[in-house]
Amino acid sequence: MHIGRLLFTHAAPIIATGRRRAVTPDDMLPFDRRLDPAEAEQMLGSVDWRSPWRALWQCFRSAGTPSRRALALSLGRLPLVLAAPLLLRVLLEHLTLLQQGATAIAPTLALGIALALTVAADGVGIQHYYYNALWTYARISGGLNMRIYRHALALDRRALQRRHTGDIVNHMASDSEGIAELSFTLPEMLSSLLLIGGSLAVLGSILGVAALAAIAALVVLVPLSHTAARRFARTDNELWTWRDKRVSLVSQVLSAIRLVKYFAWERPIEREISSLRQNELAAARRLVQNEALSTVFFLASTTIVALIGFGVYVLVGGELSAAVVFPTLLVLMQLEGPVGHLPHFIKNTAHAYVAAERLGEFFRLPGIPNHPTEAAPCTAAPALCLENVSVHYDEGTRALDSISLHVEQGSAIAIVGPVGSGKTTLLHALLGEVAAEGRIEWQSSDGTPCLPRIAYVAQEPFILNATVRENILFGNALDEAELEAIIRDAALAEDLAALPAGLETEIGERGVTLSGGQKMRIALARAAAAQPNVVLLDDPLAAVDPRTEAHLVEHLLFGRWHAITRIVTTHRLEHLRRFDRIVVLNANGSIEAVGTFAELLERSASFQRLIEEYRQTQQPHQQPLQTGAAVVSPEHRWNGKLVEEEDRAVGVVKAELFWYYLRLFGGRTPAQTALILGGMALLGIAIVALPMLQSLWLGKSGQNAPWTVLGIYAALGIASLAAHYAERRVWMERALVASARIHERMLRAVLRAPLRLFDSTPSGRILNRFARDTQAIDDELAWNFESAVRSFAAMLGTLVLIAAVAPLVLLISAPALVVYYRIQRDYRRVAREAKRFESIARSPRYALFKETLSGLLTIRAFAQQRSFLDRFDRAMRHYLRMYWSNILINRWFSARAPLVSSVIALVTAIVLVAMVASGSLSAGIAGVVLTYTITFWGNLNWCVRAFSEVESRMTSLERVHALGSVQPEPDVTCPPPLQPSAPWIDTPSSTDRGAAITFDRVWVRYAPHLPWVLRDVSIEIPAGAHVGIVGRTGSGKSTLFQALFRFVEPERGRVLIGGVEHCRIPLERLRTALSVVPQDPILLLGTIRSNLDRWGRCSDRQLWHALEMVGLSDTIEAMGGLDAPIGEQGGNLSQGQRQLLCLARALLVNAKVIVLDEATASIDVLSDAAIRHTLRNACRDVTVLTIAHRPASVADADMIVELAGGSVARIWTPPETATPWPDRATLDILPPSEA
Repeated sequence: MHIGRLLFTHAAPIIATGRRRAVTPDDMLPFDRRLDPAEAEQMLGSVDWRSPWRALWQCFRSAGTPSRRALALSLGRLPLVLAAPLLLRVLLEHLTLLQQGATAIAPTLALGIALALTVAADGVGIQHYYYNALWTYARISGGLNMRIYRHALALDRRALQRRHTGDIVNHMASDSEGIAELSFTLPEMLSSLLLIGGSLAVLGSILGVAALAAIAALVVLVPLSHTAARRFARTDNELWTWRDKRVSLVSQVLSAIRLVKYFAWERPIEREISSLRQNELAAARRLVQNEALSTVFFLASTTIVALIGFGVYVLVGGELSAAVVFPTLLVLMQLEGPVGHLPHFIKNTAHAYVAAERLGEFFRLPGIPNHPTEAAPCTAAPALCLENVSVHYDEGTRALDSISLHVEQGSAIAIVGPVGSGKTTLLHALLGEVAAEGRIEWQSSDGTPCLPRIAYVAQEPFILNATVRENILFGNALDEAELEAIIRDAALAEDLAALPAGLETEIGERGVTLSGGQKMRIALARAAAAQPNVVLLDDPLAAVDPRTEAHLVEHLLFGRWHAITRIVTTHRLEHLRRFDRIVVLNANGSIEAVGTFAELLERSASFQRLIEEYRQTQQPHQQPLQTGAAVVSPEHRWNGKLVEEEDRAVGVVKAELFWYYLRLFGGRTPAQTALILGGMALLGIAIVALPMLQSLWLGKSGQNAPWTVLGIYAALGIASLAAHYAERRVWMERALVASARIHERMLRAVLRAPLRLFDSTPSGRILNRFARDTQAIDDELAWNFESAVRSFAAMLGTLVLIAAVAPLVLLISAPALVVYYRIQRDYRRVAREAKRFESIARSPRYALFKETLSGLLTIRAFAQQRSFLDRFDRAMRHYLRMYWSNILINRWFSARAPLVSSVIALVTAIVLVAMVASGSLSAGIAGVVLTYTITFWGNLNWCVRAFSEVESRMTSLERVHALGSVQPEPDVTCPPPLQPSAPWIDTPSSTDRGAAITFDRVWVRYAPHLPWVLRDVSIEIPAGAHVGIVGRTGSGKSTLFQALFRFVEPERGRVLIGGVEHCRIPLERLRTALSVVPQDPILLLGTIRSNLDRWGRCSDRQLWHALEMVGLSDTIEAMGGLDAPIGEQGGNLSQGQRQLLCLARALLVNAKVIVLDEATASIDVLSDAAIRHTLRNACRDVTVLTIAHRPASVADADMIVELAGGSVARIWTPPETATPWPDRATLDILPPSEA
């Protein structure tokens, strides 16, 4: 092997750069093609996940060459490890003879040189083992990540609803890495078992027949490890169950953060997550207790074996000479590693087994129904044939019942019906997303089956955390002229002119910077960009204003798409006459009638009721008002970048961060902290000093009776074990206390952070803080910290021992120590940055994974699985590049450390030989020093490595600490704050007519460098009034509500509620007095009950009454009642049902003000009319503010406010006043052609 490869010099360029300046991600090594995750995934393709043990072995074997090399190197170094005590024994025998003048110095020196070279060779060899083991780790984890992502892309929709997003993310974040840990666990466990066997054989050569007694003792103790393994597996499984639940709830909360803030749920949500965290930490404490006991048990086994071996050796007439004692002790010290690591191996194996079980369950989840066909792609708009199509839910209820329908080529079909009638399910069946009985066939002009090119727009549009351009193109290639034409047809031209950077504007996760109408139009533009021959549109006009609706119908639905097959579900009835046919669905999912508009008016009673209710809301028209378009003018553009780059500290981890951790690690006061840390230091000294005292005592064994020697050795051993147990238990207990406080601080900060944080930070990045970073602090930081301190103490103890016995060694070895200092300085300078890069590179793949899970239907409908796999592959490659650079930097250092240590061992051997030859040192004391010098390189290497790992893990703490330091929303923003005892709208005198609301010359913008969104808005809303807020998309309607809830503070003007400036009202008190039904209905995983009344404040009677008011009681009863399950984000309910459930939740709050933001956009006009009636009767004493594009939703309002360009364009009051009531044309409800 070339010397460069032997010492990993390919990392040298990064080290050289690090000497000159702080390294950047671009300085890291190029991607190593041997780590290609796609290739690794193929190698994992044959893994049998039905058996966890078989799957684990097959995963390890699938890594190929590196896994075989790792195993070979792990086993191949055993002769070097076993040679060390044998060489030491022969060297000590020569030293004894040299002391007696019975041998020459030359052969003794030769043995010392051989011993030093053996140590050096073993040190370099083990680094090549680590290199191949880590290579194996990267292949397994990379391949599993790709496999998990690919399987998730194909998951059946119902299977996905049964799994929490947090759980699936955890498969990638933790389970894949738990299995990949086998790359170390398996070779090291096998080599440890062989080393134990080989060491016992060496022990037999030293102690003779007495070794049999020692071996017998070890054999008796070994079965106890099986009990420990079972206990570990049980506790580890429990720990991960609680961890999954916590991460899953955090994931849901991040997705529903606006809901949490609207309803002021921060405190109860914090208590709920903290409760799960407490259960998780309780399981972690039990795991720590098991680990501490197991560690002491395995360490005690070496002491017991030594005592029994020495005792029997004395009984059979042996003499405890230096040549017997110190080789035996070296063997036992070498055994401490493999024996002491057995609990760690057991823990890792148990975790890997649990991870394999969990992944096996995940991989067995069904994919989307696969209907193999030899049909050719449709060359033109196809026809559609449905024969007796039925779809069943898991509960056995039918979502669709015997649907038979023929759709002509290029025709436009509208599907109408009440909420929950199966309109969306029918589209999902056409997409192949649900298992359907009957026949679904797309046909070409000659009637032969063909495969259509489908574009699908969901009710809740899927928006990428990317630019507007990337969202529209969605992996397709278009020239600029065609793209501009699509933008015009989708009514996006004015919006793009107003957006900060036009097409290059970042629109944030889930499109947080856009209105509902803008998101829908981007989704429609995406559908047009796909150049389909079939479009499936799920209520696409619900979120847009009437003028925009008319534009989309004219230019897109019956313009650009006039020749393709269009199937549209809708609750908007204005343009039904233009459809070729209309399908009316019953509430039970069957077809009531099919026909043209005129035909259905004659023969369909339910269609007649829909149209009659619609007509009753219409009024004679006037000339339409010309409303403003854009809120943001082109001159106010900024760079359009919303998502901030992930923060990364540069340079040395700050001392303040270490002190912060140690303060949390310690007590509540400085005195407690000093006491705990002082006690830990004393325990650390005892752990190092007591074994040294044992060795020194045995070194004088010839001067005392053997049983006295063994008795004192046993006493010191017991003291050492007690110190080990106390140190391990206290350290890990205090570490968990620190972890609990760190998580508590971060959770509180996140829940109280302003919405800007969530708009500019991908939720995957925040989730990574609660998942991987928290796990690193819980499990790894404390262990690395303890290892660093213990290794440093052992290294320092060895140096003190050498200085006390042979100070000349340190003087001669000083140049080697200086070289070592420079090596470790160069290493640490680069290693901490490389670890930061690796940690930061983790987040994008989690964010992409979570984003993918939320948009699976859209991704599959557009056949973009390959594109998203490529995106994930790129994210994985970037991560693996950072990871592998970090690994090679570690190997660069670790291959050099044993060379320096071997120089010290060589110098020590030479000096000791000289001292023994001169008679100034006994062979026994020389044996003590040599024994510890041989293990010095391991302590030296591990001390620097462990401290570097501490610095690396501190980067997790850095990120968590930074998130925990986010400034909260200000409780009040103008003096004097409203006192808790001060009367406000919740006092008896104000319960008669809700709360009056005043917007007094309000100016609002989202940041000082951004344009005004509200301009000089003044509105007087009487208490108890029902007010409609209308205006074009982007006119400032939603921002008005944001200002009311204080999500954004007015820069000028003021908002008064109940006569009090709302900036004086504490946030929690303000938001609990308001209630909201948001534009995007937000539900949490759980039950109907938990979504209506999560904390059990209402009776069942109240819950059912709220459901009756919104017309959902029959539906919920059919689902199984209040305890019926709700899938993640309400996935097992229709969009309309989700909106109605959110409305019921808002009614239960008993607030003085209810805000409805397009709350009935996704329900039919009959249900809308019933809800308006309910609101009129149930909310007589409540101020109701309604944003709506549908005329019926504001038809009976007491006042209508129209916004245009962020200003009040006009206010209408009841007809009795001088101001005439607006008709629907004036409100831009109808397109000009129909008005």
